[in-house]
Amino acid sequence: MTNLVIDIGNTATKIGVFSNHILTKHWTVTEPIEQIVTDLLHQTQFDYSIVASVRKDNLNELESILKAHTQYISFSAIQSIPINNQYASPATLGADRLAGVIAAQHLFPNTNVLVIDLGTCITYDLLTKQNEYLGGAISPGIAMKFKALHHYTAKLPLIPETTPTDTNIIGNNTTNAMRAGIIMGTFYEVKGFIEAYQLLYPALKVILSGGDANLLQHHLKKSIFAHQIFLEPHLVLKGLNTAIQYQHAS
Repeated sequence: MTNLVIDIGNTATKIGVFSNHILTKHWTVTEPIEQIVTDLLHQTQFDYSIVASVRKDNLNELESILKAHTQYISFSAIQSIPINNQYASPATLGADRLAGVIAAQHLFPNTNVLVIDLGTCITYDLLTKQNEYLGGAISPGIAMKFKALHHYTAKLPLIPETTPTDTNIIGNNTTNAMRAGIIMGTFYEVKGFIEAYQLLYPALKVILSGGDANLLQHHLKKSIFAHQIFLEPHLVLKGLNTAIQYQHAS
């Protein structure tokens, strides 16, 4: 079974091609994707397609294209998922968060798992070993923090989003002080959440995903949590594909 999976995020769109559960190709794009998808559909025969979006974009054109060439699944309309969703307001739950938890269940069944997506925002999502999704937390992402410091002050510069992994906790100039505050501050935030969840849910595994996952993994791998940390850059894509597989089997 060959599937086309599309994750429309806040700042970019990720496209994945799956052969059953294997991700064979993937792209990250920022431009409108209708033409990209049209070209791809002319090159490859897909069985299923699925789209998840956290934006308010009108998806009618994209969905029409996919419906004409594949068995299209709207992730927002999926009723059957392989987890027990205990979120109090499921209608407001971001598609990326739900897809990430579905992927976590597939990767680590019957396990307490904390999914941390380090993107535009940082999201924390907990799946228990009883297969219950309980919710989590949302905070500003690293790039958002840098932009906020620049926007809401008179003199602090806008630092490029590319940030070094060897950030020192003591900044010896303004730029390094900002990096110390934001990067190391985010590290301690993430570390604190892991500690808090671990006390409530022992034997916790932690999956890092999102654009800043590599940066935070560098620091977390030097912590006492090193054996618990798993980097999965394509977690949302894999969760969406798992949703297709589950829908197909049900």
